[in-house]
Amino acid sequence: MSLDALRLAAAALTLALIAGCDREGFGGPPRSGPQLTDVQASPTSVAADDVSLIRVSATIPDTSGVQPAQVVFSSTAGIFTASSGSSAIVPADDSGHALAYLRAPRQPTSAVLTVGAGGTIVVDTVGFTPAFPDDVALDPSRFVIVSGDSNEIVITAFLQRVAGLVSPGRMVRFSATTGRFGAASVSDDSGIVRVRYTAGVVAESTAVTITGATQRNNPTATDTTSVVGQTTVTVLP
Repeated sequence: MSLDALRLAAAALTLALIAGCDREGFGGPPRSGPQLTDVQASPTSVAADDVSLIRVSATIPDTSGVQPAQVVFSSTAGIFTASSGSSAIVPADDSGHALAYLRAPRQPTSAVLTVGAGGTIVVDTVGFTPAFPDDVALDPSRFVIVSGDSNEIVITAFLQRVAGLVSPGRMVRFSATTGRFGAASVSDDSGIVRVRYTAGVVAESTAVTITGATQRNNPTATDTTSVVGQTTVTVLP
């Protein structure tokens, strides 16, 4: 059984136990209370940037004359802001509405969302897509380098978003007006990519422009699909 399947089974068991317990605790007959009639997640997909929220609402049609219903929210990915955990128990208000916010994780994935109350369990799925950067900043380990195949510097690319964090594993395409690069790694948890650069041999002092490009967050019709960062180093003969 996969890890996601185990998580789903555990979430479903938790909801079943809570939905099926009476006032004396677990093990009693199913609670004969209001039933869930509507569960909605909005939006159904957000960026996996550690800050984006999915609003999950549940509706119980009639709570008049009964003890306020407890609605249980659970997800196989992300964190509920009400509990700082993968599940949250929220009482329905006088109008029969319960609301929870699910915060995105760092890794892109799909999640099984389970909501239960009064013996009713509703299962849905939501998505967390890759969080791409809004900006790329390049920082060379030195701004002046002596030419020669044995001389190299390290170029560090910082991938940044206006809100939240870039998902790990983003690739940056490096280029330069002269010279060559070593193999570039993908971005780490801090949104950083490093690559080694060698200028080669030049006959005179040369200004070299180094460029790093990666997929842009939310490209529009007037934007390219890439966001680009640049820096300049000087190569001495």
